[in-house]
This record gives sequence, structure tokens and C-alpha cells, in this order.
Amino acid sequence: MMPSAREWIFAAAATSGLALAGASAAQQASRCQTDAMGETRCARLAGGSAVVSGLGEVVCAPGQCVQDPQGTDWQCAAQEGGWATWDSNGPRCQGGCTPPSSDQCRKER
Repeated sequence: MMPSAREWIFAAAATSGLALAGASAAQQASRCQTDAMGETRCARLAGGSAVVSGLGEVVCAPGQCVQDPQGTDWQCAAQEGGWATWDSNGPRCQGGCTPPSSDQCRKER
């Protein structure tokens, strides 16, 4: 079966070093994000990512994050600075996949 356009985008991002954040395909992953209350939180690790959950909470991970095609689940690379992609078989992440969490973030001052 041929990969979808979204799968090609994730694969290209993962192999080229770009940090795409996933299924609302345009949300860019970065080290810092602002939550629904206007507070900025950043990934604790230099190679980490911060994403905004469906509840408006900023959650972070050691590596890149991708969102499932339904936009309900984030999975992230467990390895610092690692790649993450979501294909027809589900998430694939360098160092294994882990959900992002608030304890991987720090509050910006």
C-alpha cells in the first residue's frame, strides 16, 4: 500500500532533520510553546520538543513528537533529539516512543 501524503511529510521531516509536530499537520514542534493560559513552557532537554495537548496544556518530550491522524494522541522520541514519525503501522520513534508529559517541561520566566 502506498503511503499517504501525510506519511511522506513525516518521513521527509524525520530524515531531513526538520521538526514537524504532527497531524494538525501544520503545528510546528519547537522547544517552547504557550499554553491556553498564556504561560510559556519549554522542553527541559536541548533536543526536546514541546507540544500543546488537546486540553491546551503544554507537554514535552526528549525528542521530536508526532500526532496520530485523528489528532488525539501524541507520541515522541524517547531519545534526546531523536526523530518521530507516524505511518500506517502507527508511531515509530528513535529510542522508542513515549507520550509527552508536563514533567519534561520547564516554565519560562
